[in-house]
Amino acid sequence: MKRLFLDREKIHTWTKRVAAISAVIFIIALIGMLVGTTLPTQVEQEVSLLSYQHNGRFDYLVYLKPSHLFGPEPTEPPEPPPNTQYPTALIEDEIDMSFRYETDSALLQEVKQGVKIEAVLKNGDLWQKVLELVPVTDKTGGFKIEFVLDMDEIDELFDTIDGEVGVSTRTRQITIVATVGLGEKLESETLIQSLPIILSPSVLEIGGELVKEVPDDAGGIAARGTFDYTLYLEENSLYKTDTLKPPEYTPYVTPEPKTLGVGPVIPYGLVDRMDISYYYSFQASRPVEIMTEEITITATLESPDIWSKTFVLVPSTRQTGDFRLDFPVDIAYLNEMLSAIRSETGSGGETSNLIIQAFTRVMAETEFGMIDEVFTQTLTTELGGGILTWNEELSLTQEDAITTTQIIPNPSRYLGLSVGGVKMTSLILGLIFLMLFIASLVFYNQTKPAELPLFQKEAIAVGKKYSDRIAEADSQTPTVGEKIISLGSIDDLIKVADELGKPVIHQPPTTTERQHTYYVIDGTTQYQYIITKQSKERKNNVRKSKWL
Repeated sequence: MKRLFLDREKIHTWTKRVAAISAVIFIIALIGMLVGTTLPTQVEQEVSLLSYQHNGRFDYLVYLKPSHLFGPEPTEPPEPPPNTQYPTALIEDEIDMSFRYETDSALLQEVKQGVKIEAVLKNGDLWQKVLELVPVTDKTGGFKIEFVLDMDEIDELFDTIDGEVGVSTRTRQITIVATVGLGEKLESETLIQSLPIILSPSVLEIGGELVKEVPDDAGGIAARGTFDYTLYLEENSLYKTDTLKPPEYTPYVTPEPKTLGVGPVIPYGLVDRMDISYYYSFQASRPVEIMTEEITITATLESPDIWSKTFVLVPSTRQTGDFRLDFPVDIAYLNEMLSAIRSETGSGGETSNLIIQAFTRVMAETEFGMIDEVFTQTLTTELGGGILTWNEELSLTQEDAITTTQIIPNPSRYLGLSVGGVKMTSLILGLIFLMLFIASLVFYNQTKPAELPLFQKEAIAVGKKYSDRIAEADSQTPTVGEKIISLGSIDDLIKVADELGKPVIHQPPTTTERQHTYYVIDGTTQYQYIITKQSKERKNNVRKSKWL
């Protein structure tokens, strides 16, 4: 019976715990269902109709000043050739002269240019007169102009003007000037070259520098002018010829500058100029019908938060599709400008930056609408710093898209579940644990153990307290003449057992009598304590009456 009671008590406790756990999980599932009702099943999302990207890239080639580090080694250009002197008495009056024009520029070789040649007569600072030797003449590409300089006529003109002004000079200055340029009056000059001539009573002196070169922005020769002449001699014994030409002249050729591209470390002090290339490309996920670009490139000198000055390197230019633009940056000129501004503003050693910016306005028609935006790429360097370094990457990619808003199922996940999954899972769990909770309550009530009689409860308590002192007996045969002494409590019986050194024997109830008998046998004497139903009820009633 004791075992049955304990088993029912365990089952009862277990069902109680299952019911509590089921109730908690049911409440959690209920909360999940309530939360699920607040979650949106659909959301607004931007969807890309057409994605595109701008790609910009700078590249450059740096032209270095002559140096011992990179070469060529710095050298001073030679002195210009001296003037050539001829005895006036041996020279006839007329000098055959020519002017040759050459160019390496493909543009100047194709356009029509004008050329004129003049003689400028001068008497110190007193007077000056210009004679037209060759009027403005149109030419294309390279050409040669021949003309005659009549020294006798020029000498007479000097005499006439000196007589009119009343001041004469023995040394007469003549300058031959050749001008090549664009426009009716040669407003846009390509080349102006002068050849000095000094006429005295005994010597004719002609300048020795007969060649002039004008470099282009790329370091080549944009224009080259060359004077030549032929002197005709009187019969004489000094020269073994009847004509004289200028001495052989080899013009000084500037050494080709050293160039460095992207990558090597370049000291700023050696930078003379740069040729920069800008590349732009446009990519889209779908075909673009019509696309044009307007590109402007500027350079800005600035001292942050103090002053700035902007120069246009490439004026607004229209392009179509991917393109490349080449333009020069004159670092030497920018350094001169920087020094001038610092002098004007009184600023000294503050940091100064060079900012190169490319502004590309892109206009493109697509099936989803018009693209009209400006792509800006910037390069910044500290001007005059130790080395040429750029603060930004040379390449830049900017992505964008034409988008629209659409209603789509909520893609968010909650504990790995979709909104519908949260609702369905909460509902299923709620139903399962609600049924488990109800079943646990029913089973809990069914397995609730019956209330034990008081004498049984006391017997169980005694068994727990003195289990190591009590021996269980299956049956007992009374001895004839045995003396029985009844005690009032189990504690008294335990004391007797301790005194006698005897065990306590427990005789459980039989089918005919409902009592627990505990006894200690000492020879023919039996000390006993009996728990009966009637005795426990009387004690319980006595306890109650004392309270009353």
